Amino acid sequence: MKNNDTPYKKISCGFYDLLLENATLKEKVLIRYKKAGGGEESISGVILDVYTKNQEEFLKLDSDQIIRLDNIVSVDDKNLSDSVNCNL
Repeated sequence: MKNNDTPYKKISCGFYDLLLENATLKEKVLIRYKKAGGGEESISGVILDVYTKNQEEFLKLDSDQIIRLDNIVSVDDKNLSDSVNCNL
């Protein structure tokens, strides 16, 4: 879900790879993400797709929920903030 109008901030390559790995394995994960208007929420599900649209990156869960990747706080207790950025 695009839950804000802030400019998209690219996430680290390592964390992106983690999302792709989880999508490939089709295992249920616990995702903590920032909510529109503040605060955080958690959702459990299987990542069906990780994709780019209008120069922003998103994931789609089996519940049809869509989360913008820079709003993710953690996946299965692996924090986005702990990931090492890479230069492309």
